[in-house]
Amino acid sequence: MRHSQSILSGFETLEAEVKGLGRGEMGEVKVGSVTGPAICCLVPAILEIKKATPKLEATIEVGPSTELVRRLEKGHFDFIIARLPHEYDSRAFYIRPARSEVVSLVVRASHPLVKKAKVSLEDLAQFEWAIQERGSPIRTAVEEAFAANGTQIPSHITNTSSLLVMLGLLEQSDTIATLAEEVANVLTSAALGANLIALNLDRAITVSPYFVIMEKDKQLSRAAEHLLDAVLSRF
Repeated sequence: MRHSQSILSGFETLEAEVKGLGRGEMGEVKVGSVTGPAICCLVPAILEIKKATPKLEATIEVGPSTELVRRLEKGHFDFIIARLPHEYDSRAFYIRPARSEVVSLVVRASHPLVKKAKVSLEDLAQFEWAIQERGSPIRTAVEEAFAANGTQIPSHITNTSSLLVMLGLLEQSDTIATLAEEVANVLTSAALGANLIALNLDRAITVSPYFVIMEKDKQLSRAAEHLLDAVLSRF
């Protein structure tokens, strides 16, 4: 009887877990994202979902779009927030429009340009820069902005996508770092001491839009559907 009671208890627990999975109250969700929407969309969406479903286990991985799409094809993610690289056929995916990113130029609080009301591209050329590698969306947007303005692209550049490297350069020099606006808002917030400041540019530098991308025939779990709905509500 004791053995039977143990088995019945196990079945009751299993039944409760299966029902919870069916309702999306528990389970695992894996999402990949480029940096900006990971902060402005994914994080608040997960916090919202976990208030109602605390047993939900979410995994967020941040990386470049090419890597995210490649891993989506291999089934690593339920969905991603990224840009679709040119070599991929959009017809192979289910794509939902999202929005564009704005580039912020971040410097340390003692930088000579901080007090300038409106900073032009001409003002920026003389300083050291930390910019993402060639071909990245932010790097392309910055280069196009300088070209459209007829201004020489800065010649003193450190190529890096590492936020830690950028922070090290910002702390120790008058380097200008190019970051997604959402990332810059976090780094320049009072909560982090506001030792960094985003320059007031006289024009916006906009990056090509990102999208919510899924495999076309993939069936999402209820938990993943709940998170996807919460993310889309923020676009």
